Amino acid sequence: MKEPTQEQVKELWEWCGFRLADGSGYLLAECPIEYPLGFHLPIIDLNNLFKYAVPKDADVQVSTGRGLAGEINRWVVAIGISGKWYRAEDKDAALALFWAIYEVIK
Repeated sequence: MKEPTQEQVKELWEWCGFRLADGSGYLLAECPIEYPLGFHLPIIDLNNLFKYAVPKDADVQVSTGRGLAGEINRWVVAIGISGKWYRAEDKDAALALFWAIYEVIK
């Protein structure tokens, strides 16, 4: 897949509860974390996605695809919520998880 746009990243974090605080950064509604000016949203990585974005009642399945030499060449993430599954894959595990969560949003 491709890198998410800034608008897609913003949409995901706002779906998670981040709100513009006072023009200097964002804060998370349940856990007031203010980010300094210039660093408005958490980075897209596995820690932040699992901490803030993966729905608490979701089942998450992760698998890998391998190339001919046995190297991992893609990550496949599936998120199950209430019997419906949302799936995405990418060379980067965090981006695969991002896109699966983004499917949940849509």
